[in-house]
Amino acid sequence: MEKLHYTIVLKSMIGPRSGSLLLQIHGNTVTGTLELLGHRNRFSGAVLQPGKYLISGSLSTSVEKMEYDAVLHTEEDRLTGGFVTASGCWEVKGFLRAKNPLARAKRAE
Repeated sequence: MEKLHYTIVLKSMIGPRSGSLLLQIHGNTVTGTLELLGHRNRFSGAVLQPGKYLISGSLSTSVEKMEYDAVLHTEEDRLTGGFVTASGCWEVKGFLRAKNPLARAKRAE
């Protein structure tokens, strides 16, 4: 199983929100958690092709629970994609969390 942990920003209807996303890849399936707005939300989905994932889940807020589908793309240490909800489409961008902060600093140079 491969685990990829990203720091993300989700651009929603209420503005940009920071959080994290953990992808756990098991062959052709993917599971994980989306931490956003103080809530940890589980999701599941499929590997469409290497580096491209379709996920579905519920996003909990202090007011409501919102269902979503999302397509995520990973390339090198970046994550991009879009969430589709009843309230519209939201863009997500993120960066892979480095296991070793010094290694990430050297890559940035």
